[in-house]
Amino acid sequence: MRRFAIHQFLPSFSTWDAIGNETRLLRDELRSMGFDSEIYCEHRHHSLRREAIQVHGSKMRDLGRNILIFHFSVATSALLRMASSKSAICLRYHNVTPEWFFDPVKDAAAHAVCKLGRRQLPMAASIARWGLCDSEFNAADLRASQMTDVKVMPLLRDYDLIANLKPDESLMRVLKPESNQAKTVLFVGRLAPNKRQEDLIELIKVYKDCIDKNIRLILVGSAYSLAYDHALKQFARDLGLVVASGKPQPNSSFDVLFADGVADAELATYYRASDAFICASEHEGFCVPVVEAMRFGLPILAHDSTAVKETIGGSGLVLDKFNKESFVRGLEKILTDDGFKNSLIQERAKRLSSLEFPYVRETFKNHVERMARDFAQDSLI
Repeated sequence: MRRFAIHQFLPSFSTWDAIGNETRLLRDELRSMGFDSEIYCEHRHHSLRREAIQVHGSKMRDLGRNILIFHFSVATSALLRMASSKSAICLRYHNVTPEWFFDPVKDAAAHAVCKLGRRQLPMAASIARWGLCDSEFNAADLRASQMTDVKVMPLLRDYDLIANLKPDESLMRVLKPESNQAKTVLFVGRLAPNKRQEDLIELIKVYKDCIDKNIRLILVGSAYSLAYDHALKQFARDLGLVVASGKPQPNSSFDVLFADGVADAELATYYRASDAFICASEHEGFCVPVVEAMRFGLPILAHDSTAVKETIGGSGLVLDKFNKESFVRGLEKILTDDGFKNSLIQERAKRLSSLEFPYVRETFKNHVERMARDFAQDSLI
């Protein structure tokens, strides 16, 4: 083992979570490089009790003189204690959703935690030795907080693990019955105001009325609140659309399908059953699902907001702003224009090469070696 360890800390360690998945992959890479490496967290899902060590209060100060990779995407009560620890901190910044997406009365808890998280960013930046962001969009936040040593590394994720899974055949038969020739468009992401699922629902209604009635929408993701989940479903029903649930298995005659809490095999099936991926989200620090969509070969239509265009590169159709007319025409283009779809194939392969696991893993190793050299040199001063 190396003379010092490189540990990780994140406020909440969850399953089905891109940051949690990255944390485990980074830990495995660090161990393969010869570092002692553990995952520390304030809160964890019960199924992850063997994966991470919960720390509270003074324990945050007892991690020793090591390097600590701090995953920051939400407010944390550990920030002051982390500031007084002996660890040299690498701030892995995934962005914090701005509070204005949430109503301060109806969504008081979400509004408060996002507001606190945004306010904590300058302090988190001030105690960090290095900044490591998963997009240039996120890096701009750290630089605005006066950090100077800020680098960009895409989120580490093994997209092949999902892409190579066999589809759930029974679910595929429901989603793609031989008797139904409807086109299927997909969005994957938490049901939340910044993701703008209501715009996608309205878009499907307009497309059915004006272009082609044989189209339907799948929304994969858990809701941030039951009230919001119910409101989205009622909105779709009010538009005259047929709403279905993914559990235990959807009815094949749906206009909008809500799929919550899907396993990887189910997620792979939803990607394989879809004809296009569409995103109207107004806030993304990276956007893992668009990379998954690229890996499954889906044409992509998206709104140019935050890190979305940066993540997609030239491998999708990205519109300057969301409006129903331009998105309806854009959706028609990616669904029906084979020449346009073929023109994206080369761009997609080029963009994926800098986002997939082997490239990002080597990028991470280079950053670790640089941090280790800096840390060793600081220790000699």
